[in-house]
Amino acid sequence: MSKLSLVAVMVVCVMALVTVGVNAYGASASLSVYNVFPVGTIYESSPSVGGSYTATEGTLFIDVSVDGVYMQGCEVTGDTYNGTIECVVSDLSWGDHQVVVSVIDNNWNQVIVQQDFRVEPANCGGVTYAMVSPNEGAVGNGYWLGFLASVDHSCVSSVSVTVDGVHAADLVPYGDYMVRFNSYFFEKAEAGQYEVVFTPDWGPVMSKSFTFSADTVAPVISGVTPSGVINTDDANIEIWYEDPAPSVGVSGAEVYLDGSPINCAAAYYDHAVCYVTGLTEGDHTVAGTISDHNGNSSAFEGGFSVCLPSKPLLSLSKMKVYWGSYAEYVERMLSIDYNLRNKGTKTAFDVGITNSTGSNGVVCASDLPVSVGDIAASASAQFTLLYTIPPGAASFSAKLYASASDSCGVGHSYP
Repeated sequence: MSKLSLVAVMVVCVMALVTVGVNAYGASASLSVYNVFPVGTIYESSPSVGGSYTATEGTLFIDVSVDGVYMQGCEVTGDTYNGTIECVVSDLSWGDHQVVVSVIDNNWNQVIVQQDFRVEPANCGGVTYAMVSPNEGAVGNGYWLGFLASVDHSCVSSVSVTVDGVHAADLVPYGDYMVRFNSYFFEKAEAGQYEVVFTPDWGPVMSKSFTFSADTVAPVISGVTPSGVINTDDANIEIWYEDPAPSVGVSGAEVYLDGSPINCAAAYYDHAVCYVTGLTEGDHTVAGTISDHNGNSSAFEGGFSVCLPSKPLLSLSKMKVYWGSYAEYVERMLSIDYNLRNKGTKTAFDVGITNSTGSNGVVCASDLPVSVGDIAASASAQFTLLYTIPPGAASFSAKLYASASDSCGVGHSYP
């Protein structure tokens, strides 16, 4: 084995200079370069590069370069007429490279051979799992697609996604995955199956498919809220629905309150929300339609009542104080007749006296609570309470506690 000088020189005269193949230059019956290596894809970053030669007139210069950089410390096996030159290049980056072998013989004939090769990481798993969502869609105005891929993170740093041959997204890291959520609006006129290809920067690619089919099914209405009675003058009117597969998605809601259109502030995948204020007491109707992007629609109707709570305006007065009988006198049980007047404009329901206390040691002796019943607007109701008067109590004051419900069924307490 002998080492040849690898000094680059300026060739003053190049004999018989013609193109031989795509990557070979120069021709001579007495000089040839062949078996240039490496070839194709290799999986090491410090490979051997070089090639073999035959020179009838003997070699004058042999050069090897990689990506335009001349190699040093190369070794030649054979002699000046037939041999192989081999160099070791260190730390090549992953990707495409080119090795060039140039030989000049003693008659100044020159042959140059170029060889492309590619360095890839060894045993790279590439894309190991991929998903397109949704995997079933529908023909209409289009559909948003999202992508997810699990990759070999030791070698993969990016993944490109194509849909039906068109670049759709470049995935970005998201935890242990590479993803793009709802990143590509796929629009097709024809129903059918379409291919999604996940291509990593290194390693195996992966293909998935999804199906588009015509959406002829209208959204299904599952409910309209509120219903029954509400106790506020504002409300979120919500229409709940489902758009069965295959679905192009719901485009919006057309909603009427008491026959007048109202604006929906938001439309979600399973319900529409319309906020209204200034509701009056009484019954209200809700009606309208939910439509998808393909023009399929479903009608809905519902209703609710508004009852605005208001505390009944009750006024208490004392009517009469007396001993109900001689026996009650002896037992010092004093009777007081009270009048409870409803000064409001609505009926007070289920009025009751829940407690009464007295000063100077006076105690209420009636069984509590005492039911007074319903009191219509501007009407009055009377009831009597017994009090036990201790000896020496010449006077006392009594305090009463009551409860009532308004016309909305909301309870209130007094005082």
